[in-house]
Amino acid sequence: MRSSDFVRWICAVALLWVAPFSSGCQQSGPPPIRLGVDRGLEPLGLARFLVTGFEAEHGTEVRIRYGGADELQAWATAGELDVVLMVSEDAMTALEAEGLPIRAGTYAHEELVLIGPAKDALGRYGQASGPDLLRNIARANHRYLKAKRGSVERARHDRLFRMSKDRAQPGAFFDSDVDGVAFVERAIDSQAFAFVKRSSLLQAIRAGRKPHRIYRERDPGLVVRLMVAEIHPAKAQRPTRPELFDYVMGEAGRKAIESFGADRFGYPLFGPGAPPPGEGAGVPGLDRSQGDAEVDGTPEPNQR
Repeated sequence: MRSSDFVRWICAVALLWVAPFSSGCQQSGPPPIRLGVDRGLEPLGLARFLVTGFEAEHGTEVRIRYGGADELQAWATAGELDVVLMVSEDAMTALEAEGLPIRAGTYAHEELVLIGPAKDALGRYGQASGPDLLRNIARANHRYLKAKRGSVERARHDRLFRMSKDRAQPGAFFDSDVDGVAFVERAIDSQAFAFVKRSSLLQAIRAGRKPHRIYRERDPGLVVRLMVAEIHPAKAQRPTRPELFDYVMGEAGRKAIESFGADRFGYPLFGPGAPPPGEGAGVPGLDRSQGDAEVDGTPEPNQR
């Protein structure tokens, strides 16, 4: 045998001997869980907070990918996600219509809050439900601000307005190109009525931007549900990964939700799970002064 052939033979044998061990090293553990998260949750860090607890308990890596509702749906359809954390109920309905989730649930909730001008512009009409409030604001031609299209705030506004049975939105209802904290600040600056997310309002208050007046909170029709969905393995194109869904929906996730935000605001930002049917958000009240906007972002922890 020529020396060159002998060398090639030795190399081939070495590769055959090493391959099983190297292959075994590459497959030593399950691949990371691919988690898609609604972009609206990114500033608060809720997903990272949950994932940190999960990774510490399970020793399984989670890779977070933030996107809008349409992006999350597209990624799930393309088999690029194992689990999704969503805020938009319309987006979750769209996922379910495509048969993407193998299971889904509400792991936390907050609410929309109606803020507006300092002088009480609604009087006794301010005690109405969400659809009636919109109707009263429209018929009195008060300035009202809508969040950008595709946002949770805008989707809920559209739903409430349809329920109000008014035919057309008045000229005093203005569009905007912002949501979240920026939407709260825009409404405060323009002294307009607006339905804003409670978590966004608290962040604005913490930054020194207090609303002129809180008109409505704790309304059952204004509850915002935070949902988790486990994508069907046939859609995800890999074996099912139930452990993250189980963690978020289980006792560990509940305890995490009950503590999230307490270090910054003095009490939790979200209520665990979904509130009982017919009840408003199970979180401390914001408007301790019944309309005078004496809001400092730190209500008593036991206030309900």
